[in-house]
Amino acid sequence: MALQKIEVQRFSLTTSRPFDAVVASWKAGVGQLDLAAFANASKSQGTFAELEQVILTAFPRLAFKAEFKGCLCNVVRQKPTTAVDNILRDFGIRYVEGFTPPNFADLVAGAPFSE
Repeated sequence: MALQKIEVQRFSLTTSRPFDAVVASWKAGVGQLDLAAFANASKSQGTFAELEQVILTAFPRLAFKAEFKGCLCNVVRQKPTTAVDNILRDFGIRYVEGFTPPNFADLVAGAPFSE
């Protein structure tokens, strides 16, 4: 069977499986939102908690915290100088072994001019 490259916006896949089989697997794993049903369900909710449950049912978080943490820690590992005064620094200090955040005082002291 020939390999196929399937592109969907920012997603690409090279596979020997038929296109229909890939789409069926994708729909089974990811699902396909019924927007009309979602709109009706979201309109019929009276409290914020009920609306939140409708949203989370349609768009589950799927380990959001772990994925978010992993993404930020990867940025810190690959580009530690970007973790100066932002949330990257916090994640680097807590979760990235051996990370020492850049210090602005060190940058000034090491500037390439005498005064």
